[in-house]
Amino acid sequence: MRELLRAEKRQRLSQLASLDVKEKRAMAEAVFGCCNDEHRPRVASTIGAILMGDVSSLVLDQALDINVPPALEQLGKLAELRVLDLTRNRLGAVPEYLGSVHSLQILMLYDCGLTELPASLGRLRGLRKLELGDNRLTRLPDSFAELHGLRDLGLFNNQLTILPRWVAHLPKLFVFYGDANPWQVPPWSVVKSVSSDSGKDLAPLRRYFEAVERHGATTSRRAKMVLVGTGKAGKSSTLRGMKYGEPRPFGDDERTVQLDIWTLALGEPPAPGAEEDMRIVLSAWDFAGQPEYAAGQQQYLIKGALYLLLVPAHRATDEEVDEVLFRWLDALQAKAPVDLAR
Repeated sequence: MRELLRAEKRQRLSQLASLDVKEKRAMAEAVFGCCNDEHRPRVASTIGAILMGDVSSLVLDQALDINVPPALEQLGKLAELRVLDLTRNRLGAVPEYLGSVHSLQILMLYDCGLTELPASLGRLRGLRKLELGDNRLTRLPDSFAELHGLRDLGLFNNQLTILPRWVAHLPKLFVFYGDANPWQVPPWSVVKSVSSDSGKDLAPLRRYFEAVERHGATTSRRAKMVLVGTGKAGKSSTLRGMKYGEPRPFGDDERTVQLDIWTLALGEPPAPGAEEDMRIVLSAWDFAGQPEYAAGQQQYLIKGALYLLLVPAHRATDEEVDEVLFRWLDALQAKAPVDLAR
């Protein structure tokens, strides 16, 4: 092992020896000059170690005082720079020249205020880990399809709506973390099945794209909505108000017996001659809230529906909160486990 480490260091020193003193000084000053006072000693030590061939990682986490300047283009001359960590620096944009640091294996761009990425990063064919989480990205460059060695792709908390097909076909990709994005294609249910910060099989993602290629895709504008809650919580009155666009409360003698099913069309009706009706159509299931109906309703609580739990505020006291709130939450979590929005 020691011989391997010595050989690796000799290789780095050989490459660094090809840089003249002026180039080394310019490289060090470029990195050091854009760092804030707090992190300069640490960064200076790291740069010195890199130029001595002792390390192959440059960590600038929260260290930059300004955006990455053009002077840092000299990083491309470090053919053995394998790790570049720019986490939590307000870069705003990634410089094109980073795509010329071909030796990079790990590139950390977490929380850098990024809205787009340069296509040049697709030239980093040796890249194994690319962390892009907590930015404001809306798309991924198609050139990333060439990152055949990528094993770990972090996309957490961006503004991505479309996951390109090529992601499913990166041959070595094992860790894909795409939570907290407004996914539309594929739908969130598909992305969630493969998203993990510790690694998951991407087969469901591949099957989705294969099915779309074989059978085509369409947009469904229909959904199921289920209203639950104790008796006299206002479920039926809420539905009728949604249907007619104005309050129309039910009287005490109009209570729901077991179940009522409504059809609600949300949105503006199509204009005359329009090719497509863009309204969302809800099949709204209004469950009676009396305890005697509970047993017969359990079979209708399923995954994939939108649940509205109505709670009469005047009864949400210590004495009644179990009846008007928690028994319904327990039923939903047991039969249709979902992320609850309160």
